[in-house]
Amino acid sequence: MKTALICGGHGFIGHHMARRLKKEGYWVRTVDIKEFPYGDLESDVDDYVIGDLRDWNICKKVFYVSDGKGFDEVYQFSAVMGGAGYIFTGLNDAKVMHDSALLNINIAEMSRKAGVKKLFFSSSACFLPGIYVITNYGGSKIENIEIGDYVLTHTGNFNKVLEVSDRKYKGIIKIIRIPGFPPIQCTEEHPFLLETGELIKAKDLNNNDRLIMPIPKLREDNSFINIEMAEKTKQYLQVINDKPENLMEYSKKYNIKYHNIYNWLRSDKFNRLIDPLTVEKIELDSDFGELIGFYLANGWVEKCRSNPRLLFSFGDIPEYKKRISLLLNKCFGIPYNRICTINMKNQKGFKLEVVSKTLYEFFSENFYDGLGTRAVNKLIPIYLMNSNKDFLRGLIKGYWLGDGNVYTTQSRTRISNSTVSLNLNCCIRMILNYLGIPVSLVIKSPESHNFQGRVIKGNYDVYQSYIVGKEAKDVFSDILNIEDIETITSKYIKVSENNFSLPIISIEDGFYDGSVYNMEVEGDNSYTVYGIAVHNCVYNQLNQKDTDNPITSEDSAYPAYPDSDYGFEKLISERLYLAYARNYCLNVKIARFHNIMGPEGAWGNGKEKSPAAICRKIAEVADGETIEIWGDGCQTRSYLYIDECLEGVRRLMNSDFSGPVNIGSDEMVSINKLVEIVKEIAGKPDIKIRHISGPLGVRGRNSDNKLIKEKLGWVPNYSLVEALKKLYPWIKEQVESGKEDCPWSN
Repeated sequence: MKTALICGGHGFIGHHMARRLKKEGYWVRTVDIKEFPYGDLESDVDDYVIGDLRDWNICKKVFYVSDGKGFDEVYQFSAVMGGAGYIFTGLNDAKVMHDSALLNINIAEMSRKAGVKKLFFSSSACFLPGIYVITNYGGSKIENIEIGDYVLTHTGNFNKVLEVSDRKYKGIIKIIRIPGFPPIQCTEEHPFLLETGELIKAKDLNNNDRLIMPIPKLREDNSFINIEMAEKTKQYLQVINDKPENLMEYSKKYNIKYHNIYNWLRSDKFNRLIDPLTVEKIELDSDFGELIGFYLANGWVEKCRSNPRLLFSFGDIPEYKKRISLLLNKCFGIPYNRICTINMKNQKGFKLEVVSKTLYEFFSENFYDGLGTRAVNKLIPIYLMNSNKDFLRGLIKGYWLGDGNVYTTQSRTRISNSTVSLNLNCCIRMILNYLGIPVSLVIKSPESHNFQGRVIKGNYDVYQSYIVGKEAKDVFSDILNIEDIETITSKYIKVSENNFSLPIISIEDGFYDGSVYNMEVEGDNSYTVYGIAVHNCVYNQLNQKDTDNPITSEDSAYPAYPDSDYGFEKLISERLYLAYARNYCLNVKIARFHNIMGPEGAWGNGKEKSPAAICRKIAEVADGETIEIWGDGCQTRSYLYIDECLEGVRRLMNSDFSGPVNIGSDEMVSINKLVEIVKEIAGKPDIKIRHISGPLGVRGRNSDNKLIKEKLGWVPNYSLVEALKKLYPWIKEQVESGKEDCPWSN
C-alpha cells in the first residue's frame, strides 16, 4: 500500500487531497496546526497529527510511517496565506515570509532525511533622490514619502502608499528627457506607463514612445465650509442687532457685561477689540476662490502676541486694494473699518491688514504644511482641491493676478508663475490639469545675489510652471480679461479625457552611486514623478496590469517582481525545493495554483478568496439591497474548482515532469461579472454594487495552460458557472446556520 503525508492537511486543498488519496487506496496521514472544521478526521484519513511544522521536533515525529520508513509521497500545502484582504495590506508580510519559509525549510530537509520518494510543493501564481511625487497634499520629494501617504496614480486617483523602500545602487541609470519637464533619472529596470497602455522598463524606452500624465480626479463634493465665530463676536452682533434700551436688564438676561454693552452701542463703527469675522458659513464660489488665490500669492499671517493678523502685500495697484477689501467683506464679513491700509516705507505699494485671531487660525491651519508659516510651507488643503470648478477657477484667477506673470506679444501670451513651495506648485498644477490645461515645469536652483558687497544665497529651489496648451484659452481669457488670448501651443502634448501624453525627446545613460527609492501603492500599483505615470505575486506584476491579457506563463515569473512578499516567498521556496532536487536527488513536483475554490474553504474570516467573499455577501442580503466590492470591479481573475485542482496534482505526481506548472482555469472573468453570475445563481438579480477602496492585488491574472497541456496532455475544463453552483449553496448554508468561519482556516 502506498503512503502519503499531507502537510497542511486540515486546510481547504490539503484535506480534499487527503480524502482523494484515501479513496485511491493510500494510507494517509495529515498534519496541521489545527483540526479540520467541516469533516470527521478519523473517518477521512488513517492518521492525523495536530502539530506545528515550524517545530523541528514535530517534523521528525510525522515524517516516518514507522521506524526508519519514510512516506512514498509528501504533499506540502501548509502556508500562511489568504485573499487580497490579508496578503496585499502589507500588515502581514513578516509573518508570511517567516512562517512559510520556516515550514518549507523543515519539510525539504525532513523529506531528504526520511527518503521521501516524491515531494509536491504548491506555489502561487528606482528613482534617484530629489525627484518629486504628486500627493494629495501637493507633492513630496520621493525620499520623504512615508507609508500612509496618498499619491496620484496612473488612473488619476489618490491611493495609499503601503510600503516605501530605498537601497544602495551603483551603476548605469537612464536619464529620460521629455519636453517642458526636468529630466527623469532612474535605474534601468523601472517601468513606465506608455500612451498605448504598455508598461516598459526604462532601458527599453525609445524616442518614439509617449509617456502618460494622468489628470487628477478631483471630486466636486464641497460647496460650503464653516468657520466658528468668536463667542465675543456673537455677543457683540447680538447687542448691535437688538439695540437694547434697558442695558442693566439686558446684561443680566444674556450674561453680558454692562460696560461692554454700553461701549459697543456708543460707536457706529465695528468695535476694534472684537474679532471682525462675522460669517460662519462660507460659500465656495469664485469670489472666495479668488481671495484664497490672492492669499497664496501674496498673503501671510503674523502671530503678534495678542493681536494675530492676516496680511496682503501688493505693488502700487489701487484696484487690488479695493478688490481684496471687497472680497474680505463679502466672504468673511469683515467690516471695512477693520481692514487697515499700511503704506510701505521707501517702497511703492501697500499692505492690507486685518487683526483677527479667527482668520489667523483659519489660514495658518489650512494653508501650510505644519512645518511653519513661510512661503515655502504653503499648500492648498485637499478639501478645497475637491471643491467645485467655479471656486477652482476663481483660485487660479486670484493666484495669477497676485503672483502670475503674463507677457503678451503680437502672436501669443506667455503665462507662468513661480513659487518656492513644492506643495503649492503641485496643487496649482493639479488644479490646472483638472481644468484641462497642460502645464510644463522648470525647477531652478537657489541663486546667489550680491547685495551691498555681501553675497546672499537663496535657500530654496524655485518651481516655475508655464501654461503651454491651447486648452488654456477659455480659462485664462476670462481670468486675465484678455480677449482672443493665444497661449503657446505645444506641438508635443496630446490631450485626452483622462490624461495628457508627452513624447520622449532623448534617453541618455548616466552613472550613479547612492540611494535609490521606490514605493508600493495600493490598488493601482503606480505613482507619478513630475506628474508622469510610473509603475511600482510570483508572477511579475508588470505582466498582470492588463485586465484582458495578463501574462502568466511559467517562465514569466522571472525576472522576479512579485506583487507581494507572499509571492517572493513562494518563488524563494520553489528555488529551495529545486536545489534539493538537484543536490539530493529528491523527486520534486512543483505546481502554481491559480485561485482554487470550492466548499469547505475560508468564506468569512478575512482570508477568503473573492468567489467565497461574493457568495457570502450575496447570501447575507435580500434582493434589491447593496453589497460592497473592492475596487472598480474591472480586475480580472480565473478560478479553478477544487476537484480539477486535485486531478491536476495527481497527474503531475504520476508524470515524469517536475514543473513548475500552472494548475488553474483559463476561463477569465472580471469581478463585476463574477458578481452577476452569483446573483443569477442565488436568484437575486436586483442586488446592487457599491465600489469601495480596498486591497486589490494585480489588475489581471489568468492561468496560462499551454505547458500543462504539453507535458500532461490535460487541461482543466470545469466551467466557472458549474463551480459556483456548488460553492454558493454551501456558503449560503453556513450563513443561514449562523456559523462563524474559523479564524485560522485557509
